[in-house]
Amino acid sequence: VRRLVMALRNSAFCSLMAGCARVRSPIQRTNLMMKDPDYRTCYKLWQFLESYDEVGYTIEEQDTALAFDEDISIVCVGSPENASDCVACCGTHPSTAGQVGLIKVFKVEKYKGMFRIFFEAGRRALEACRLRHDILYTLSNRYSSSIEDFPAKLKSSEEKTAEVKCKLHRVTAALIAVESAKLDAAIEGSDESVIVHRLKVLSMDDAFNMAKQYMGNTDKLIMLYAEEDTSFILASSGTPACGKLVREYASFYNGKGGGNDLSARAIFTSEENAMLFADLIAKHLK
Repeated sequence: VRRLVMALRNSAFCSLMAGCARVRSPIQRTNLMMKDPDYRTCYKLWQFLESYDEVGYTIEEQDTALAFDEDISIVCVGSPENASDCVACCGTHPSTAGQVGLIKVFKVEKYKGMFRIFFEAGRRALEACRLRHDILYTLSNRYSSSIEDFPAKLKSSEEKTAEVKCKLHRVTAALIAVESAKLDAAIEGSDESVIVHRLKVLSMDDAFNMAKQYMGNTDKLIMLYAEEDTSFILASSGTPACGKLVREYASFYNGKGGGNDLSARAIFTSEENAMLFADLIAKHLK
């Protein structure tokens, strides 16, 4: 019974209800309580419990000496005279905690009102510590640092990496602005319905960011070719539908991709296939 009660007390339901106000008589019957089947069932259960004034049986207590075939071991935390906790144990256990050897606690987490402790003991704990030391030693050597100074060295390296990423973002934005200016000039100086613009340095994701300003804002089909990814980013006002063009024609040249009316991307296995795809689209839209 104690085990069942403890399981209920530590359940998710009891944890959820812990902060709620207690139910006390009399209970006011509301429309929600009478119409909702779950509330109505709870109300009937409350009425059933309220109707009982006595349990209907008596409990007699009697002290009886228990007989055991063998000694029972009691494991104590702290001195037996003033133990922090103690419990009967049927398993094999050492006479003293010193026989366990090294104990390495890896993690402590809350679980259903209790705590889960993850640890190793004895030889396995020693091997785990050696493994982690070897990893830490290798990493500190890679950063030309001692183990003690490694956290500070790693933090400094991460800060420098973040600074480099910030500079790269600014350089990329500037390069996109330059390429956009070139593309705008090409659009104004061309009567063609399809404009193919090559990007030698920018990636496919960069090309997509560049294409956003043309989605729904141009009367031409813009095709940005990212050379390093052998991929096209298409942008238009919705006519022609970019996604439809990719779905219908990219597979002709071992390409794949997709998109919507305003934008799409198509990825190819080679530059030759990508250019054949662009040529087909240009001829199709003439």
